[in-house]
Amino acid sequence: MDEKLSKDPFFADICVMTSLLDVDINIMAKEQFINTSQEGYFSTNKRNVLVLFKSIDNVRHLIVKVILFKKVQVGGLSGGVNHCRMLKEISIDNQDLQDI
Repeated sequence: MDEKLSKDPFFADICVMTSLLDVDINIMAKEQFINTSQEGYFSTNKRNVLVLFKSIDNVRHLIVKVILFKKVQVGGLSGGVNHCRMLKEISIDNQDLQDI
């Protein structure tokens, strides 16, 4: 789920071409994901759904909009200004910590 990438057909084509044959790839903006979820698309689909987010803030935004997840796995949060390394691949700042 990413605003910028949802509007990039070249990136979407790359994701589709590099995915496994039986995996559906949907790159959506936040509001599109919320609408699709509220319409029941993901809950009526018998397959598992993996949602990738660019930031913890994106997850928090969905939870505020009452899109709930049974589990959220956090990983690959890169470092930056004012980020504290929590684990080898995870760095967060104060805002990320509050959002979690």
